[in-house]
Amino acid sequence: MDKVESTTIPTNHKDLINDVSYDFYGRRMASCSADQRVKVYDSDEDSGNWKIASEWRAGDASLMRIEWAHPEFGQVLAVCSLDRGVRVYEEQKGVSNTKTWVEVAKLMDARSAVLDISFCPIQHGCKLAAISADATLRIYEALEPENLSSWTLMDEIKLLPSPPSRNEQPSFCVSWCPSRWRTQCIAVGCMDKAYLYTQNASAKWKQIASLSGHTSLVRDIAWAPSMGRLYHLLATACKDGNVRIFKVSIPLQPNQTNSLEYESPSETTEEPIKVELIGEYDNHKCQVWRCQFNVTGTILSTSGDDGCIRLWKASYANLFKCISVVSLERKPERST
Repeated sequence: MDKVESTTIPTNHKDLINDVSYDFYGRRMASCSADQRVKVYDSDEDSGNWKIASEWRAGDASLMRIEWAHPEFGQVLAVCSLDRGVRVYEEQKGVSNTKTWVEVAKLMDARSAVLDISFCPIQHGCKLAAISADATLRIYEALEPENLSSWTLMDEIKLLPSPPSRNEQPSFCVSWCPSRWRTQCIAVGCMDKAYLYTQNASAKWKQIASLSGHTSLVRDIAWAPSMGRLYHLLATACKDGNVRIFKVSIPLQPNQTNSLEYESPSETTEEPIKVELIGEYDNHKCQVWRCQFNVTGTILSTSGDDGCIRLWKASYANLFKCISVVSLERKPERST
């Protein structure tokens, strides 16, 4: 097994870091924290170190998630917060050609804390999905990508008949399918359930499938890049201590064999989506908070309350095995 090395990055955040995100090329990184601040880091290719390039306050409450837009739209970040806001920032040239991050949009349609955000793949334009504790998924679009100050609320999808009660801990997450096929698909974690949504022929978002097996709150959900596969892999992190991996198969219409486009649910009477649970792993032995695939969709990383990052590698038959455990408290080891 290859040796896994760790590097400590001094962030100087004064509270819990809730999210970290790499840009498209993996050369820049951004973090957001409960201290209400965003920090952007640049990688020094010579030393391999990360240095803080910019930082600013980005809300009036804890910042929950941070996400980079595709570089075609410039250097753009979106941040969501417990103050009900989604803020969009763009790096612009300032005085003496110095670069500074400017808030170009503030989306305040949610009636409760915004818990997660996800940009769509580049071929679908400049769209942003935001999911909030009021059990609502909102889809925004910048109709003129060269003007990111103007966003339109395109859809507002109620996920539950009513929001969670005050006695319930809200848990919602969202991930936009990265496939380059034409039809858009979004995976949503909704309390102890997970669903897939796609657009029908009328461009309305409809629930088309569910991801079964969860026995507690779904904390995170992530698609694997398809990399030429005719199906998708989807992972969830759950409070019940399990990492689950699903195979999502979407049949093709006869005239779509070469174009590899999704079948429209409105054009067939058969079930358009087949979801299969292909892996369920409880190695963390405690609540799992995050999951994320690598760029080829062959390695899944997960983190939980055990303070460890576990790396899972897929075999030819899509059987995942934990190949490494990374912990700050001990040297990296191979999982047995």
